[in-house]
Amino acid sequence: GGWEWDRASGRLYLTDEAVRILAGAQPPASMDRMADYLLPADRERLRQALDAVSGGTGFELDLQGARGDGRTFWVRVIGESGTGVAGSARITGTLQDITVSKHGEQNLRVRARTDPLTGLLNRDAILAELGDRLGGPRRGPVAVLYIDLDRFKLVNDVLGHAAGDSLLTAAADRLRRAVGDEGLIARFGGDEFLVACRCGDDPARPERLADAILDAFSDGFGFDKDEFVVTASIGIARSPQDGTDTQTLIQHADAAMYESKRRTRNGRLAYTPALAQSQRERL
Repeated sequence: GGWEWDRASGRLYLTDEAVRILAGAQPPASMDRMADYLLPADRERLRQALDAVSGGTGFELDLQGARGDGRTFWVRVIGESGTGVAGSARITGTLQDITVSKHGEQNLRVRARTDPLTGLLNRDAILAELGDRLGGPRRGPVAVLYIDLDRFKLVNDVLGHAAGDSLLTAAADRLRRAVGDEGLIARFGGDEFLVACRCGDDPARPERLADAILDAFSDGFGFDKDEFVVTASIGIARSPQDGTDTQTLIQHADAAMYESKRRTRNGRLAYTPALAQSQRERL
């Protein structure tokens, strides 16, 4: 769709196709009214681009907004100033509906970060998130909970891989309920899961979440007429005392988890330097 904005009068002219893309109950008569269709951040980007247009210059922006019926949309806005002295008071351009392609890009990004079986974050996604929280602008104290399912191999061997997959899916649902919005949950591989949470504002959060997870696994998992008790062993490591980079923090949480599993299953254990020394001596 096409548009033309008369800077002097403030009048905005839209073609029928441009009106259809915006899907407003009434076509916007001014640039401010058209900008109101956009999300606040993109609204400001459009206004800055319009202010910067002068003779011979233009812009091209991908912007997100909401139509009159409440549905979100993506639009590519291209604009340039008119030619000649009289044309400098006018900016003309086009609107292109790119909603389908943008949603496709978003779906691909989600799929690239998601474990296809459980719908949790995958290994690459949680590593990226931890790296950002440990070394990026959002840095701060972070705790990692390394979770391994006890006796998962028994279910997999006795009932088959389909039952094992069903168990992993059910375990992921229990982790979501236990953690809520207090941390990020990922399937790290096989029957191992990671939970990453901030602990600067609440130092007790890692242990509290670990206890909630253990409680969530207290009930058995049913498969047809059979019921299996599958518990969890959890290791906890936190920054900066147990590590300041992603690899070290996960490695120490993993070590604590294995020690917890060795001592007694269905429990949690925080990483300590003494634990590291014990592991070195055993090795």
